[in-house]
Amino acid sequence: MTKPGSAIIDTDAAAHTVSTLHLILLACFAILSTIGISFGIHALVLGHGETFNTTREVPWGLLIASYVFFASMSTGLCIVASLG
Repeated sequence: MTKPGSAIIDTDAAAHTVSTLHLILLACFAILSTIGISFGIHALVLGHGETFNTTREVPWGLLIASYVFFASMSTGLCIVASLG
């Protein structure tokens, strides 16, 4: 006998069902992980100077440029979020 307002849920069927969204997210994560690992191996093979575009003339290269981009992006998003 069930209580009024309660629903009967088949937990066995719900526990073993994998939705399409979960499979798509898992596939995207696997693809991104594969890309990241391949770039890491690429950096190990070529060296950090070639991978991050650092030389004696320009010692900051891609590392500082990406840091500045994300720092300014987060600052701008905080300002936009405070307005609305």
